[in-house]
Amino acid sequence: MIQLLVVDDSEMDRDIYQYALKRQLKVPYHITEVDDGKQGLAHMGEALDVVLIDYYLPDMTGLEFISQWRESDKKTPLVMISGQCDDNIMAAVMAAGATAYLVKESCSTGYLDKLVEMITP
Repeated sequence: MIQLLVVDDSEMDRDIYQYALKRQLKVPYHITEVDDGKQGLAHMGEALDVVLIDYYLPDMTGLEFISQWRESDKKTPLVMISGQCDDNIMAAVMAAGATAYLVKESCSTGYLDKLVEMITP
């Protein structure tokens, strides 16, 4: 079973991810949802296959989250999901250790589930 952690303060966006995954993901999965970076970092060390992170969190940016996560865990795939297609943010996030950068509009068109299938064991 694929274990996902979703770190996003928007309940509507988390519902969209759930819908997209339920609709197209062909393997069993479990999603843990949290709405800020501190709660997300508390899951570090758990057996997670993918972490999906919003860029704008109430207590930190997604870039800060990824940087802190990567201090202890270099392997878990971290996917930044942003509402903006910003080349500077994308470059910084990828340099900090993100596995992928996804623009939120693409989540409802089938890309999110394909991305999860690609990066999970």
